[in-house]
Amino acid sequence: MAFEIQVIDGPEGALLRREQAQVIREVVEWVAQKRSGPGSSTAPADEADPGSGLDPD
Repeated sequence: MAFEIQVIDGPEGALLRREQAQVIREVVEWVAQKRSGPGSSTAPADEADPGSGLDPD
């Protein structure tokens, strides 16, 4: 995975921050809806599957 980071100040930077915040909010809401849909477990994988071998503590 590769990332390119650009720093933008001033009004353009403020607009970009608002747009990014909105997109992130929409993605988080979408993920939350998918996780709480029919047939989905709302518990994290290590809690939902006691045989996963992961220690929650």
